[in-house]
Amino acid sequence: MHFEANDDLLKGKQRAQSLKVGMKEKVVQLYDRHFSGEDISGGSDSFWNEFFLLRANVRYLQAHFERCAWDELACQKPAIRRLFGHCTAPLQNHPAMGQDAIRQANALQTLASLIRGAFSCPPTAVAAAEAAAVVGGGGVSVNVGDVDEQQMDSQRPNHPNLDLLMPPNDAESIMQDLLHRLACCLSDDVVQLPIKALAINLLVTMATACDLQYNPMLSYLVSSRVFDCCLQLFASTELRREFGDSVCTLLAIMLQAHRHNMVNPCLVKLAVLDDNLVLNGFSYVLSLSLAQYNELYRRKVREPKGLFYSLSNMVGHILVGEEKQLERIEVQDALLLALFEALHVNRSFIATLTYSHTPSAGHQLVVAEQSGPASSVPEPTNLLVVFLEYCSIIMQDTREQSMFNSCKLCFFILTAISEDEYANSLMHDLNMNFRVNLHRLQTRHRAPTLGVDLESAPLACALLDLLVEFCHSHLMRTLPAELYQSALLILHRLLCYQKRTEIRLHYNWHHLWSALFTSARYALSCYQKQPVGTAEPQFLRSLLSLVSSVCLLLNFFVTYGDTFLPTCEVYDLLFYELIRMKSLFEDASQLSLSIISSDPDHPLREAAMQLDRSLVNIRSIIQHFSPRIDEWAEAQGQRSLTQDQVLSVVRSNYESLTLRLYSQLDCFTSFRESIPNENAYFRQLTRKIVTSVRKDAFDASQQLQAKLKDLSSL
Repeated sequence: MHFEANDDLLKGKQRAQSLKVGMKEKVVQLYDRHFSGEDISGGSDSFWNEFFLLRANVRYLQAHFERCAWDELACQKPAIRRLFGHCTAPLQNHPAMGQDAIRQANALQTLASLIRGAFSCPPTAVAAAEAAAVVGGGGVSVNVGDVDEQQMDSQRPNHPNLDLLMPPNDAESIMQDLLHRLACCLSDDVVQLPIKALAINLLVTMATACDLQYNPMLSYLVSSRVFDCCLQLFASTELRREFGDSVCTLLAIMLQAHRHNMVNPCLVKLAVLDDNLVLNGFSYVLSLSLAQYNELYRRKVREPKGLFYSLSNMVGHILVGEEKQLERIEVQDALLLALFEALHVNRSFIATLTYSHTPSAGHQLVVAEQSGPASSVPEPTNLLVVFLEYCSIIMQDTREQSMFNSCKLCFFILTAISEDEYANSLMHDLNMNFRVNLHRLQTRHRAPTLGVDLESAPLACALLDLLVEFCHSHLMRTLPAELYQSALLILHRLLCYQKRTEIRLHYNWHHLWSALFTSARYALSCYQKQPVGTAEPQFLRSLLSLVSSVCLLLNFFVTYGDTFLPTCEVYDLLFYELIRMKSLFEDASQLSLSIISSDPDHPLREAAMQLDRSLVNIRSIIQHFSPRIDEWAEAQGQRSLTQDQVLSVVRSNYESLTLRLYSQLDCFTSFRESIPNENAYFRQLTRKIVTSVRKDAFDASQQLQAKLKDLSSL
């Protein structure tokens, strides 16, 4: 009886399984029959018109490619190619309404699924070698063992994954025809928004099918008119509100194609773009996207915190560190990359940084749902104000490599802004004052700030405050010397502009000098704490270079401070601070001399000599004024002097001070010339963006399925 019961249970399970198989969607049954090699059309000319009226099953197509090995997909290649070819036919109908729109939507979804699935399966080495060897029917010798390591030429259509979708000899004509139809979908005003959304998602899927250096579809994308059609979407208020973020992401990826080995046509088109309506729309999309991120952060900081939060926060400090207390909000690196490219190659885009933007109705709804009641009249803002606030959030946590890279990109953008003449004129315009909400890192002795009762000031003051906050808040065991150098480069460019134009900002320069002193002292402390013989020379060299950069900036203040500091009293205060920090510069001088005199072949000898040269004027100031201050104190019978007393001695002994004039102290290398040195960084950043966007595109495909229900009634 026991065995009979088990047999009955087993039969019941088998019946349930067969019932599930029998209850498959009709489209899924057709997929299975088609991939098995069966002619599902039965010779009917109207079959595919009816087939694309069935809603595409994105999940099932993705699962099919994931569970099949490469050899199985190779056997299904004819069926995959036929399905891909039939998907392009419904895109010919313009304008598409009613059932034609449904066919187009399902065809676009199927195309995206086929591309995503075909590139999700890594080819075998033999298949990759065969595809790489067939060029126009000729033979090219390829070492099979090196196929996985070599970079495939992205302009050749005979990529093994692309070969699954279309014949190599016809790939160029098929891709050009497909991209032409997608461009028509984007540019045609009568095309419905769900169709445009699916077309953009398909383009994003194509751009992120695999790593950029291996993606054969990118060469077709950048040479088509898709880039121009995407730019024109920014000119429409409705379209940029609907698709702005996705289009920015697509443009950022397209601009990275062939960046390091050939001319990218998209970069050329962006460089000559002078349509103010498009540029302003581009700036508008970036501004509102970054503003939404800022609002999410503010909402997170404002969350009520009771006794339980305080206890868990105390434990959290011990277990995971302070920087982990706020839940991570996803950083949109693709938007930052799009902003960087626009600033880097298009001079006209600079003017849009300070264009006022008022959040649209749609954006207000998003913010209201996430942050509670919104003000009835939103305060106008601009891209630069929003971006400075965004930087103050991003730079709070640089311990993880991904956040470090995001912060580095933010500093690249600020560097490009700070060396542009027109951007500097906007930031230093004393008649253009803005309130910039800069957030400070939460530590044990201070809570995160939300910028209450902000004062209006030129944007240059906000940028200086941002740099000061960064210098004070990143004194960690593994000092991010590279980011500190970037911050100092931005500061140097601002000072050069102020010296050149003799603009006197009413700014608290004492806070800036304090940040420089603190950074230099901590860098010296990090150097001295490094274990002998085990520290990396590159890290030690970066610490010495950081101290040298601080000293050169102080030399800039000493040499040219009378041209841009607001008053003579502020200039005198600089000398007072240099004398007060005598021990810091003595330690730096001793360190540099010990390295120089130790070994002629010391790996840090050149960096030490550079540091020693940057200390010449500071040593002269200390050696000139210190004895005179001591003499005055002895004559007055006082052991300790007040600040005013020291300043009086300084003012009366300027004439006998001799300083060295550094050459090219007010010059800097253009940031555009240093970009080629960052190729490895941009490749790593782009790889991360492509991986993230690829997943987002798949999620978007599933979300768009719900919108297809509306097409049947249109």
